[in-house]
Amino acid sequence: DSEEDISTKAMNVEKAANQNRKISALIYGIVAMGVILTLIGTSGNQIIAFEGRRREIAVLYSTAMNKKQLRKLLLIESALSIGIGVVISIILGKFLSSIFGDALFMVTNGDMPQIKYSIVSHLIYVSIIFVILMLTVRSPFRRLKKMNCAQELKYE
Repeated sequence: DSEEDISTKAMNVEKAANQNRKISALIYGIVAMGVILTLIGTSGNQIIAFEGRRREIAVLYSTAMNKKQLRKLLLIESALSIGIGVVISIILGKFLSSIFGDALFMVTNGDMPQIKYSIVSHLIYVSIIFVILMLTVRSPFRRLKKMNCAQELKYE
């Protein structure tokens, strides 16, 4: 046997940990792409939702609400829809990370250290994503500022 075939338990654990870091980097890259695609999709949905509700918003503006109140309404609607996604992601994040960690542990016959799930780091990550997604509300705000109420209501 050559020296390359002989390895200690510590060497195997270090090798498995190195593979774990590579897999984690790949997963983080996939997550980053998912976040970017989500940001693009959310932004598009915000614009489509605003365009679809232009008349409704114009009626609200002409009868009961000022633009500041309408911005608050749009902000609250966005916060609720994004907040629901955040809560679901926390629940699914814990569940899926435990499944993924257990699967990696079994595949490596116990040589790979188990993945530690940190609720604090997950909450920080999700909070950052929440803030980023809330920035997509700026586009409807700009459109609201430019909206001509009389033009929107002329066919009503």
